[in-house]
Amino acid sequence: MSIAGNFSQLQRQLYLLGYSQQLPEEGVPLVSTLLKDMQASLDRVKELEDANLKLEREERTSRAGSEKYKSELHALRTENNSMRTEVLNYTRELDALRRDARGEAYKTAKAQDDLKLENMRIRAEHAETRRRLDECQKRLEARISEQDPGGRIPQIVTNRQPLAFARNTGAPVSPQPAIVDL
Repeated sequence: MSIAGNFSQLQRQLYLLGYSQQLPEEGVPLVSTLLKDMQASLDRVKELEDANLKLEREERTSRAGSEKYKSELHALRTENNSMRTEVLNYTRELDALRRDARGEAYKTAKAQDDLKLENMRIRAEHAETRRRLDECQKRLEARISEQDPGGRIPQIVTNRQPLAFARNTGAPVSPQPAIVDL
């Protein structure tokens, strides 16, 4: 292109951009270079503005997404805290039940030991009563044999079964009554 064509085209571009001053012909190369630089800068600014708009949209989207995640996180934390409270309450209840169970086990063991002692006392008393009964029977038999050397008086028959204990209660069960023939 010629300088005159280039000059008129440059003049028109400047006028469209809002520059209405007269341009001298010797400033055409400088103004042309500056116009190209300005156009490149404007293109770059446009690209950056588009990129900035895109980033702003992404930021709004991510902010909305992060708000969603924040609300979900808050809900999860609230649920976590309520579950921890529930676990603590269950732990307290379990501890109370364990304490009660240990107390009941202690009471049961003490009652069982008391029953064993009472059983031993009753057995000892039974053995003593049986021993005295045997002594009494021996004395009675000795007296009968002294009074009746020929065996004319019939012997006293007693029930000699050992004392039995009921399985459920542990209490002694009295034996069947003895039959005595005189």
